[in-house]
Amino acid sequence: MSKVKTALAASVLLALTAVLLVAFVLRLANEPDAKVQLGDDVFEVGRARDLKPAIHAQGPLLFADPLNRGRDLYIQHIGEDAAKGWLAFEAHAPGERRRKCNLVWNHERGVFTDPCTQVTYPSDGKGLTHYPAEARRKTKGGLTLFVDLRTPLTSG
Repeated sequence: MSKVKTALAASVLLALTAVLLVAFVLRLANEPDAKVQLGDDVFEVGRARDLKPAIHAQGPLLFADPLNRGRDLYIQHIGEDAAKGWLAFEAHAPGERRRKCNLVWNHERGVFTDPCTQVTYPSDGKGLTHYPAEARRKTKGGLTLFVDLRTPLTSG
């Protein structure tokens, strides 16, 4: 009978651990400061005041697809106003999903080049699939950049 009680206690402890782990992950995913909320189609990129100078100094920022659907993204900022001028577009030519063909930023020329076809795209990503990008105020921390991955915009 002792073996049955031990097995039952171990099963209860394992189930309790699983419930606590799921609760922890759900709580973490819903934290307002989480960079990416699990299962959310709106990607919280970060604070506009931090992103803008980095982009202007080094070029557009490349992000691995936050939803793991083969849509790596470039985040670009055009202009001086941190509240406007944000662009988010796929890091590959339309129809291409292989990472080896992700576009490469050429800082000197101010263009993206497809390493597989040598086709170039302008700094605003014209000709690529875009997603709505918006800098919005959060309760703390100033403007935060969000990209809505639910609705791709027509290329160009």
